[in-house]
Amino acid sequence: FHRCKYIILTGDFNVNFMVKSSLLTDLTSIVISFDLKVTINDYTRVTENSATCLDNIILNLPVNTYQCDVLDPCLSDHRGQCLVFKTTLNLSNKTSHHVRSYSSKSIANFKRDLLKCNWYTCKHDKQNSTSMANHLVSNFQILINIHFPLRTKKCNGNKTPVNWFNRSLKNMRNTLRCIKIICDVNKDYNAYRVYKREYRRAIISAKNTAYDQFLHKSDNKVRDTWKLVNFERNKRNSHKRQPTFAAESFNEFFVNTAEQIIHNLDKTNLNMQHMMKIPSNGSFFLNPVSKCEVLQAVSKLSNSRCTDYYGINSKLIKETIQIYVDYLVNVFNSCISEGNFPDVFKVSVVLPLFKKGDCNDMNNYRPITIVPMFSKIFEIILNRRLYNYFECNNMFDRGQYGFRKNHSTIQAVSKMIATIIQFFEKGEQASLILCDLSKAFDCVSFKILMDKLHLYGIRGLAGTLLSSYLNNRKQCVFVDGVQSELIYTKNGVPQGSILGPLLFIMYTNDFFTYMHPNHCIAYADDTSLLVSDKDVKIAIAKSQNLLQEADTWFISNNLKLNKNKTHIVTFSTNNKVTSGKCAKVLGVYVDDKLTWNNHIDHVFCKLSKSLFVLRNLKRAVGMNTLRSCYFSLVHSHLQYGVT
Repeated sequence: FHRCKYIILTGDFNVNFMVKSSLLTDLTSIVISFDLKVTINDYTRVTENSATCLDNIILNLPVNTYQCDVLDPCLSDHRGQCLVFKTTLNLSNKTSHHVRSYSSKSIANFKRDLLKCNWYTCKHDKQNSTSMANHLVSNFQILINIHFPLRTKKCNGNKTPVNWFNRSLKNMRNTLRCIKIICDVNKDYNAYRVYKREYRRAIISAKNTAYDQFLHKSDNKVRDTWKLVNFERNKRNSHKRQPTFAAESFNEFFVNTAEQIIHNLDKTNLNMQHMMKIPSNGSFFLNPVSKCEVLQAVSKLSNSRCTDYYGINSKLIKETIQIYVDYLVNVFNSCISEGNFPDVFKVSVVLPLFKKGDCNDMNNYRPITIVPMFSKIFEIILNRRLYNYFECNNMFDRGQYGFRKNHSTIQAVSKMIATIIQFFEKGEQASLILCDLSKAFDCVSFKILMDKLHLYGIRGLAGTLLSSYLNNRKQCVFVDGVQSELIYTKNGVPQGSILGPLLFIMYTNDFFTYMHPNHCIAYADDTSLLVSDKDVKIAIAKSQNLLQEADTWFISNNLKLNKNKTHIVTFSTNNKVTSGKCAKVLGVYVDDKLTWNNHIDHVFCKLSKSLFVLRNLKRAVGMNTLRSCYFSLVHSHLQYGVT
């Protein structure tokens, strides 16, 4: 207590501050002994038979720095107490940022002017893919700045996403207050209670109607549903901390982190070519892109309002694609025939997203990357072709479950558990290694990746195109309305891109062959290794040797094993052998005896929180929205891991 400069106590003290009593005397003496003050001297609970002051605010703030009042929102038999601080600090949650307004009228005018652009000159003049791509983006940039100029918008993080408090509710509230005044005089509160119930029902009905209309008109129902849910559960923008660093500092940090990791890796004399055990029994060819492919790729773009470096978003692409689709086909086909990925398609915007912990530590920010929209369309086409090539030729290892069709985290966990049970059935003890890699996607070596793709049969113009895609990429960071300078990235597959995840699992695909015959299960960079032996001590020793062997491969591939976060869990049917360890594997808590007690406790805790949210939501949203929230907040946790 003595360390606190200022103290504020609020609540229902269950002592009537308006009537002298021994309880009030005792409480007052305690308050005074700590140099505190009682601030409320008005009735806080008024009923038919009594009027009392049970609720109060007790504090030790300087006299001229605050103001206390009693308010009656007509929602309870207790009135509310309001404490207003008088301060020169800017405590407002309002922020301002630059936005573009994509109204229907603006989009119509944009389409009109886009039709006037010359989409044939470049094709007939036989210009290269770079000039054609520049022409495309330049036209968009000019027209975007004309029809969707940047405007400064002030945002209040605590503002409701939907204005449901209408004029009818306002009139009802005023009427209720008038009835309350009359009832206070007549001492007959029956009419007040009846009308208050009607007012509450009207609030619920107005919220339901407004929220349902908001979601019905939404172009991204999942995003906007969660916006409403988080508002109702008081998870608002106020908890999202703004970065305290300059955009330039963030950009340098994100780019240099991977380089520092690679620089600090233990040097190895192993020949990477010798370690690659990759079959080269196929060849990948890129046929020309068709108009149908481009339109199909555009339809797969998510309905996001995020704009890329050039101010283009997916909604604008979908609204206008028919105007220039033939030109875009020519751009992509020129890229394929030249083996060139235009530089204008390789400029990304990075948004730092605060995770948790100290907001002054850059390591606690996740970089969210937005790649150019036209690049995304081309990547969707290339991704589908590359993926089909690998799948048709059975090049993906069975142990990789990440970013593959008909593969999931649950299948990876199920395979791991099934393998452990098989060991138990043989009378063996199992040891599980859970590998944690530091910035794995950012540390991918371009040269090593291209060497591996060559061995997989991705050569010639296809290989040249992918090499061009990876090299000379630039990024900037956007923070609080400020954009940094562009910086070149030297390593890593582009995060936030379509091709990035696929290229990563291609990069690590030979790891499984290298570790054979040991059991290896992975979901992207989450890698697990399993060994067994009848003697638990030998199983542990094997796991240590296997971890060293895996680390050798990681180092040779520019990847760093984070040994502080890498865990070894021993599983045994022998009750005398108990490590007490529990590991979280792809969202499932696995203990050394496979009892699932830890996972059940985790799910129970999640469901308890979710039930509280649903209980509050039922008064604000309609049944359809509530049902969707149930499947997101409750059913998803119950179902996860059930096979």
